Amino acid sequence: MPEGMGGTSEGTVGAPVQVFPISGLTGAGVEDLIEGLILQSEVMDLRADDEANAEGYVMDARVEKGLGTVADCVIRWGNLERGDYIVSGSSIGRVKFLKDVEGKMLKKASPSQPVRVVGFDSLPKAGDPLVCMPSLEEARDYVEHVETIRRNEAAENKNTQVGAKAELQSSGKHLMQKKWRETLEEKHGLDAPDDGESPIRIPIIIRADAEGSLAAICESIVALGTESSKNVLIDPIVTGVGSVLATEVQVAKESGASIICFNVKNDAAAMKLAEAEGVKVMSNEVIYRLLEESKDFFSSYLPTVEVETFLGRGKVGAVFDIGGLDTRVAGTRVIEGTLYKEKGPASTGESSANKNNQPECFYRVI
Repeated sequence: MPEGMGGTSEGTVGAPVQVFPISGLTGAGVEDLIEGLILQSEVMDLRADDEANAEGYVMDARVEKGLGTVADCVIRWGNLERGDYIVSGSSIGRVKFLKDVEGKMLKKASPSQPVRVVGFDSLPKAGDPLVCMPSLEEARDYVEHVETIRRNEAAENKNTQVGAKAELQSSGKHLMQKKWRETLEEKHGLDAPDDGESPIRIPIIIRADAEGSLAAICESIVALGTESSKNVLIDPIVTGVGSVLATEVQVAKESGASIICFNVKNDAAAMKLAEAEGVKVMSNEVIYRLLEESKDFFSSYLPTVEVETFLGRGKVGAVFDIGGLDTRVAGTRVIEGTLYKEKGPASTGESSANKNNQPECFYRVI
């Protein structure tokens, strides 16, 4: 930060703007920043109504054994108390427990306070608004209204895609054969893609420990397909929070999907079923390792590419015939690498009529 910059600085527009130099490494200046924010809120008289119905946002949600659905929320308006009816998206609940960030039980949560809420009947989505309702009937009416809006938006999006061109997507290594694609394209009247390569669809099932982690994992996994030089479409057919279910193993088997788990403890029976059905399960508590393992597995769906590997190079000193044999012998000096007796046909710089022919190569290193 430039020397002499601190305290207040006259802004080009409006009132003076407070400037606080802080360091994310050492934490220096953070306390001054907090004090400045508190002072500014008092000057601007920024106050929340603690008598109104509570409003806030869901930061994360998960399922904990013995508690059920647990949501981490931030209250921005009003007070949230035990016994209140709450709604977030399409999830309804009644507050059973309230805990602060240290795990202590609370009777009520005040504005700007982070709180852990137990009592939702289903898993809310991270980022959805949290609203306190006067009664269960009003909560259900609110949810019905939200779902109606979402259905209308989904219908509008579907109508805009009616005229989209149909394309054929292959799922699985055995379905990428050219003959298979041509047969289906002819049968269903689909046009072959202009680049001669149909999209390679990779179906997956994703499970995570929390709603926030699930969203991040889905985004990162799907992004792996866009990073590929091939036309790859990674399709999460099922996503959810918690351990893998036996029904999801069956879905993975029928659809040819693999299962990706982040930071979850899977049921032993489900894992035994997955092994018996031949379903690939990738699980890790470190997201970077999970992405690397997933990327390596996805590469098995891609068509194989022949790669020439340099083994060695030699210089032919003399070519001569051996009496009684039709084979000509070349005396060669190894210049670089290693020459092997049987490693396929060697390149002499001349075009071969049949490269699949692998002639025997006898030589002596001099």
